[in-house]
This record gives sequence, structure tokens and C-alpha cells, in this order.
Amino acid sequence: MNQLITTSIDKTLQKENLIFLGEWCKQTNLEKKNDNQNKNILPHHWSDKEKLERDYKYLTNLNDNLIKLFTQKLNKFHQLNYSEKSWRIILGSWLPLYLSTMFDRWESLRIFFDKYEKDIETYSFTIDENIFYNYGTLDFIEKGVQNDFWNHKNFSRIIDFQYKSKVNVHKDKINIISDLSKNENFILQKSFLKSLLKKMFILVDDVLSFIGIRTNKIVIENFYHRKTDLLKILIRSKIFPAFYLNTFNEDKYKKNLEIEEEKRKKFFNCESCSNDFEKYLFNAFVTDFPVAYLEKFELLKKSNGKLNKLKKDKIFTKVSYIMNERFKLWLAEMVSNKTKLYVGQHGGCLNTKLNGFLGLDKKIADKVLTWNETRKTNEIQMSPIELFRFKNIKKKNQKNLLIVNGETARYPCKIQSHPFAEEYKKSLTGTYKLIEKLKADIKDNIVYRSNDLGYKTAEQIKEKFNEVNIDVFQKTSMKDNLQHSRLAVCTYPETAVSEIIFSRIPLIIFIPDNLYEFDNDSNEIVEMLKKSKIYFQDPEEAAKHINLIWEDPFKWWNEKNTVESIKKFEKFALSTREDWLSEWTNLITSKND
Repeated sequence: MNQLITTSIDKTLQKENLIFLGEWCKQTNLEKKNDNQNKNILPHHWSDKEKLERDYKYLTNLNDNLIKLFTQKLNKFHQLNYSEKSWRIILGSWLPLYLSTMFDRWESLRIFFDKYEKDIETYSFTIDENIFYNYGTLDFIEKGVQNDFWNHKNFSRIIDFQYKSKVNVHKDKINIISDLSKNENFILQKSFLKSLLKKMFILVDDVLSFIGIRTNKIVIENFYHRKTDLLKILIRSKIFPAFYLNTFNEDKYKKNLEIEEEKRKKFFNCESCSNDFEKYLFNAFVTDFPVAYLEKFELLKKSNGKLNKLKKDKIFTKVSYIMNERFKLWLAEMVSNKTKLYVGQHGGCLNTKLNGFLGLDKKIADKVLTWNETRKTNEIQMSPIELFRFKNIKKKNQKNLLIVNGETARYPCKIQSHPFAEEYKKSLTGTYKLIEKLKADIKDNIVYRSNDLGYKTAEQIKEKFNEVNIDVFQKTSMKDNLQHSRLAVCTYPETAVSEIIFSRIPLIIFIPDNLYEFDNDSNEIVEMLKKSKIYFQDPEEAAKHINLIWEDPFKWWNEKNTVESIKKFEKFALSTREDWLSEWTNLITSKND
């Protein structure tokens, strides 16, 4: 009898003949308990890039069709007349992530049952049904990406819906209570004085924002810019200075999540479902659809009060339009009143082929503000002011080789041109080989910086190379790491690359082949960086180059060929104009854009 393991819940790892649904079933602290873990692990279905593209097209179409459907149904439910664009602003960040997550779990099980058609058993633990209740986008991401209990119950729900006759499910009598409020992330330590100053700043901003949100015709909402730079923009643009840090605070609305199940069952009837997955999807919507869009919608709308009746010319936003449900409701009201919406990228580097939000930005924004060169009519390349904090950083005892890693999400929640599940090991083993080939004196000065999305790559690096110093995103800022770095290595093609280049620290990009798919413009940049020995796919070649330049990386960094390549990269991905203040002010105050 084959036992299907769907997640890494420790109790399931007790028998022989185990078949693991994916790499996420393994955790480093469990590997020694069961040697069988390295056998019978299904490869992730999106490692097949042709399937990835087919599924992306399907989910994009499904997402668009559901937006149209929910526009009609939610307008009727709430007695509104919002446009499709307004409802996409409200639903459009949660829905693509939810569809990608659910389709990924569905496909993982479908492929398993296509391969193993009989003699299958699995466990189902008792987990509170309210684990499926979502307030909005952020709490769903937190559960979907890392929470074993949520994923176990979701896999069990799919099995019960679609494969009940094909598997012997053992109902475990033990009730598992998952603490979703537990947060193991570290918080950057601040001095008492800095903490006090921050609290005082927020109090002052509360007063300024109360005035600013009511009087300003142009709202620049909670950008990632340094406050001093944003203040310069506001003053030059003759906008009352306010940062709106707490204007749309929604903490109290996230508590006491309850659903009206009978109403939801009627609401989510599956009249237009074209396949079994979509039938399952509507079954799951009954518990999973965020309460911010149903039960708490009116409460959130009323919480914005008179703000909903304001008239704004332009609104600029970078993060809250994705994560803050209260802000999204207000934004939808403003756009309904013909306010122009500008959505800014909060990071940038090389562009991947497939976008994890299924093209949300260009579908809701009048203009998308991007770091990258663009030929698209609704996009504008703007100076990346967020990077200014990396300009002229104070160098201190620059002896370290900083390796910066962006960990792959343990459970996927986006369909995008990134690594999935076991593909993270290609980068990790490549990093092993790179470190192994470095000279001893370089190894002794390595700082490995990584986030933790479940695969614990930092722990795996430390176990193999005890001399390596480990740091995590939440403990130390990137700026602090760079102050002590002679040379940096980045293993993923995102904002960290731009931050390092902007700081003028010499950089090596090491990314094994086939982990990311770039668009055509970015592929041209990659080929150029390879020729300049900035971008490597072979870890031994990268290590050989690091050994060669280690004594004086700036000598290589300042060579003509390297400088020309970096200038072309900067023009493409982080072009900064000398008169950036006029550039931003002109955009904000212009009547034409």
C-alpha cells in the first residue's frame, strides 16, 4: 500500500512506501527522521515550462472571466454599480494569487492520481474549518506560502471532492490547532531613541494625514521613498506634506473572522463552471472568499466615511493597492469618480516573462511607473528613488564576500517565470560548488544573506560550511551588510541586484540555467553581462573569477568593458536622472499624463 504524504506535518512520516507530493513535504529538521524522504518525490509540474505557459494562459482567462462574473454578483449583493475596473482594484491582487495557489494544489494531486491509480492511503487530520477564513490578500499569502496545516487541509479537501473513491483516507482523531498568529520572523533591532522618534513621527503624520487626505487633490500614498526625498517632491509639487501611514489602518477589522455560510452557498453557485477544477473552486470559495469583500465590506466602506466622497485628480500607490483592503475600497471609489491611478513598481531589475499577478497593474492603472526601459504606451520609466538610501553608503572594513539569496517559496502562490519547489536545489547546490571552489581566505569572510520561506537554505549552507556567517533579511538590513562587503554575489535577478549596483559594490550574478525565463529585452542584457563576466551560470567559472579578482575587485569593476556593461544595465533597469526631483514633480503636477 502506497502512502501519500501531502505536507511535512511530522506525524505523517511514520510508515514505509511513502510517496511525497512535492519538495515541500521535506523539511531539514525532519530529514534525518526518515531516510525514505529522498525517494518518491513528485517533481513540480511547473518545472515543465511549456505546461507553465499553458496554465498561465488558462488562469489569466479564468481570472478575467471571474472578475466579470463577480462584478455582476457583488454589485447585486452590495447594491452597488461599480465598474469592472473598480472590482478588479478590490479583488485583483487576491484573486490571481488564490487561483494560482488552488490550481497548483489541484494539479499536483491530479498528476499523482494519474500515476498511482490504486493501493493508495493517506491521513486526514482534524483541523479547524476556520483556517480557510481569510480577511484579505495578506493573510491568505501567509497561509498559502508556508502553513502546513492550511495546505494539508486544502489537499484533503481536494481529495474528498475529487478522489474519494481512489484512496483510503485515515481520519486521525487528534485535533490539530494551528496558531496562525505565530510569527517566527526576526525584527530589525532599533535603539530606544529610534523607536521613540518613530512613534513621535507617526503621531505627527497622523495629524498631517488627517488634513492632507482631505485637502490634497493629488495623493501619494505610503511610497517606499526615503521620507526626506518624498518630502522634497511634495513641497516642490505644492502638495500638503503627509505620508498617510495610518490613514487606512485596518488591524481591528482583521479580528473575529466569521462567515455567513448559507448566504455564501447561494452566492457561489457554479452556473458557468467548465471543468472539475472550476467546480471545486466555487466549492472552496464558500469558506475562502475574503470577508473584506462580503461580510465586512460595508463595515470597511463605512470606516472610510466622508473620505469616499472626496474628489481627487491623481492617486499614486506602490504597495497598498495589493495588501490593504480598506485602501482598495477607497481607491475603487476614487477611480469610480474618474481619479487617475498611477501604480509604481517598488522594485526592479531584469523582467521575467510571466507576471505573478496576471497583468494586474496594466489593467487597473492609467500609468504604470517602472524602473525598466519600456516601449509600452501606459508605462513610464522613472528614476528609482527607493535606491537613494544605497547611495554613498559608508564603507567599513570591507573584507566580506556577501552572498545574497532569495529563497523559493515552499508552497507556490504565484504562477510566474521563477523556480518552483525542488528547483531551488539547483541554485543551492550551485552555491555549494561555488563556495567549495573559493580560496580558504575568501571562505572565512563569507556572509550568506537569505530570507526564509520554508526551505531554510541558510541552515543548509551553515551545516555544510561551518565557517560561513549567516544573516537573514529580518535581522540585518541590506545596507548594513553592504557596508562591510568587498564583493557581492547575488543568486536571483531581482531588486537586490539593483541595490548592490547602485551602492557601487562590485557584483557577481550567479544563476544556473533554466531557473528564470526573461523577456526579450532582459535576455539581451543578460547576454551582455555574461560577456563582461558579471553574470554566470556555471558555479566553478564564477568561483574562478572571484578568486582572480578578490584582492582588488574594484580594479575589475572599473575596467572599460565592465563599466560600459554596468552603464547599459543602469540605463535599462535603474536609470537615475540628475534632476530627478523635476522629473517626478513634472509627472505629478502635469495635466496631460
